[in-house]
Amino acid sequence: MTWRRRGVSVLAAGLMAAVPAAAAPAASAEDGSNPLVNPSFEAPVGADGAIEGWSTLWLPPAGTAEVTGERASHGAQSLHFADPDTRLGGAIASAAVPAVAGEEYRIRLDLYVTSGTMNSTVYYLDSAGTRVGIDTYSWDSVLNAWSPQTWVTTVPAGATQAQVVMNSGSTATVDAYVDNVRFEPAPFRGTEESLGRPLTDLVSAGIGYTTDASGRAIGVVIAKGEPSVASVVDINTGELLHSQEMPKIGQAWTYVTADDRSIYIGSDFVGAIYRFDPDAMTFELLNEKPYGQTNLWGIGMTESGRVVWGSYPDGKLFSYNPTDGSWHDHGTVNPGNKYARVIDIVGETAYVGLGATAAVLAKVDLTTDVVTILPNPPSETNQEFVDDIDIRGNLMFVRYRPSSILHVYDLTTGTWVDEIEQPVVGLNVSPEFETVRDGVTHREVMFPLVGGKSLAYDLDTGATRPTCFDIGGSAVRNWSDVPMQIDGMSDQVLVTARGNNGEFFAFDPATDSCKMLPTDALGAATTMRTIGTGPAGDIYTGGAAFAHIDPDTGEATSLPLSGQIMDFHSHDGLLIYGTYTGAGIDVYDPSLPWESGVNPRPRLRVGHQQDRPIAMTSMDDKVAIGTFPVPARLGGALAILDPQAMTMEVYDNIIHNQSIYALQYRDGLLYGGSGITGGLGQVPTETEGKLFIFDPDTEEVVFDTVPVPGDGHVSGLVFDDEGYLWGVTANSIFKFDPATREVVAQRRYFNTDDSRAYVRGRELYWHNGMLVGSTSGRVFEVDPDTLDMEIIATNTANLAIDRDGRYYYGRSSELLRWTPAAAEVRCDVTVDEDRAAPLTADGSTVCVNGVTVDGPVNVSGGGSLHVTDATIAGPLSVTSAGTLDVTGSTLSGPVDIGGTSTRLRFTGNTISGPVRLTGNAADEFSFTANEITGPLACTGNNAYLVGQAGSNTVTGPRDGQCQLGME
Repeated sequence: MTWRRRGVSVLAAGLMAAVPAAAAPAASAEDGSNPLVNPSFEAPVGADGAIEGWSTLWLPPAGTAEVTGERASHGAQSLHFADPDTRLGGAIASAAVPAVAGEEYRIRLDLYVTSGTMNSTVYYLDSAGTRVGIDTYSWDSVLNAWSPQTWVTTVPAGATQAQVVMNSGSTATVDAYVDNVRFEPAPFRGTEESLGRPLTDLVSAGIGYTTDASGRAIGVVIAKGEPSVASVVDINTGELLHSQEMPKIGQAWTYVTADDRSIYIGSDFVGAIYRFDPDAMTFELLNEKPYGQTNLWGIGMTESGRVVWGSYPDGKLFSYNPTDGSWHDHGTVNPGNKYARVIDIVGETAYVGLGATAAVLAKVDLTTDVVTILPNPPSETNQEFVDDIDIRGNLMFVRYRPSSILHVYDLTTGTWVDEIEQPVVGLNVSPEFETVRDGVTHREVMFPLVGGKSLAYDLDTGATRPTCFDIGGSAVRNWSDVPMQIDGMSDQVLVTARGNNGEFFAFDPATDSCKMLPTDALGAATTMRTIGTGPAGDIYTGGAAFAHIDPDTGEATSLPLSGQIMDFHSHDGLLIYGTYTGAGIDVYDPSLPWESGVNPRPRLRVGHQQDRPIAMTSMDDKVAIGTFPVPARLGGALAILDPQAMTMEVYDNIIHNQSIYALQYRDGLLYGGSGITGGLGQVPTETEGKLFIFDPDTEEVVFDTVPVPGDGHVSGLVFDDEGYLWGVTANSIFKFDPATREVVAQRRYFNTDDSRAYVRGRELYWHNGMLVGSTSGRVFEVDPDTLDMEIIATNTANLAIDRDGRYYYGRSSELLRWTPAAAEVRCDVTVDEDRAAPLTADGSTVCVNGVTVDGPVNVSGGGSLHVTDATIAGPLSVTSAGTLDVTGSTLSGPVDIGGTSTRLRFTGNTISGPVRLTGNAADEFSFTANEITGPLACTGNNAYLVGQAGSNTVTGPRDGQCQLGME
């Protein structure tokens, strides 16, 4: 799907008085392009209070909409809304003005709000004055300052007229001023197109097991996605029996099978609870967000048949009685622990594992709701979570995180009696089974180990032994409590699955045999957690899956992945990406074949209780990495990676209790932005995000400041061409002078609550003399001289810019691309006939199309050269250019290109002779698909060249950056 957009929402707001900034420009005065009458409310008010060109639609009993001289953004007067009613709003409409169906129009006005909210509406009318359409928009203004506001609307079919309506919000008292209202054709700014949903994967947090009426073994797999997709499969044959989208589920962790073979499922996102009927193949929604709980983690079933869940964010237990459909809130288990992570139940007593602030083990009497806290093993005093609880007979198996040590607790004696020395991956201990060895019957359970393989544990002696079960170090996703018939295995068979690819596994303790059972379970389109620019100026996107996007075709190619990608960074021809969990760092060379364990290189981990790498920048031959911590703590880390030696130095919590969200490097110093949120579930101790400077030589923070008072996260940083550092928060853009170490300009645009936790989705780039960024669900451009903002897209996350200057951003699982409107090429000289003479572009723009130029071609003085399908028989020399665009052409003689500042596109050409590229720093840079008979030497160019050089065919030697791309 592709659509053109003539205009964009502009939400530029007031200034912070303590910081110098460019003045907020008022909307233009009335002129020929604005058909509204009295747009600035300067006309005299009628004797009855009538406002020329405007009429009141409705007002609450005590509400007013009057022209006032109290304040104005343009001229001497404005329209003042005063609405003290919290139930009813007011509205005032312009006189109808002409509009053309199918065209886009831009509504602009200046807004000053002291309380409440203001909205805008357009009524569309036909030639008879009958309303045929309506469009609305809610303004997002700052308080107590004039803020220019803009939105774009499309005229529906059948409309010939439009009325602009301003209305006050109906849920709060409103005091606001409106001035300088405009309704005008929207200028064309670019084209947005959908590139589809590039990330598709099958990741299932849990698995359900049951049988149908015939005894067929059935698995329920819910692939996490946007939306999630449920698959019901025959575990034996792999056949897909049923599938459906599950829009109310982000991912489903909890499954339990009842005596009637139905499966109860709990999920995150809106805390949706479903019952699956294996005979009817239906999913029945039972509840949403029970008792305010959004994430359902643990699950169990009592002896009486009640289904019990553990939850986040209140660390509750609650239960459902299938017999009468009643629900019961058992309360928060242990105040301060937000996660009731895991449950197992004996009779009517639940054993609960909690976490976030600290690992806590609790026993809850479900008949009285009395809670007893049980002691942790002495060796597990500093753990974050109790991750697994499995009760087998009188023994309770408890696994802690991050240690991954499995401990054994005797419920009869109330003591810890054993621990497994080898780390256990979880997430469950198998059901009890019996084996006979040397004539002796053994009662055992089994569990997988970190890194692969497994152990069987004797419930009577505590002895362990290896088994055939091995799923490569993955965690098991529940074990079937329902007896199953698996072809070729005994009736003692145990069935489980892992969380990806819809693969089930069977272990037969009678024969100590194992088998993998693939299925046709469906994957789902997954949310993009990050989008990044690759070494060739191409695009990568990641989350629970990993894909490369070819900018030329828009096609996505899936790449293997373990973990979840949080951030990308290109460095000297390498793609470096950070993964969750465990703050992994992968180094991949896209010019070489993918080879597991070799390319990408073996994963490093930041350690220091860090979980998510969320910021990266190059610092000479190293890469600086900023991280976000694990759920049990606050305070990120700064890691310095040597990608050649694959070593890291880590500096923990350098900005007290703040995560590191943004990094930039210049002149030997590392500049960083920090944010107050940390491990999920932790309450921030700080209130404002910081800008800091870290000296790699002294290994110290040498400066820090709060650049935007009141905002919690300094989310993106970038240097401009003059060496100023720009930053973005949820709401503001600021400019920092590294020489004076002062914030020298700032503007606030939005009113987003910046104290809320977030991990990714805000970026800032310097591109073609503009700031281009993403924050608060918007992609924007900002003029650095005026600080005026143009909104490109809304309801978005993440942003990257490719080698051709196009913007890539996401809406959930959908990848979109914005192609800015190209500036019209105005040729000072056009060569449209063969020419047998030198050709020079010295500060001018020369265009050559489809002809032969026999003689040297020189570009200097910041000139531009555009050559398409032409022949240049003579040397091409570029010493200083704004734009060099040479495509599909044949060149003979030396080609020497240097000093291109804005755009270099040299693609699909055939060159006979040496080629040299030197000092081309153009933001838009594409040197691809050329055939060169001669040497190719490249020095000091845009780093994209390193990744692009390999796409060129070169018969001579390569040197410099063009050699790096071929290693």
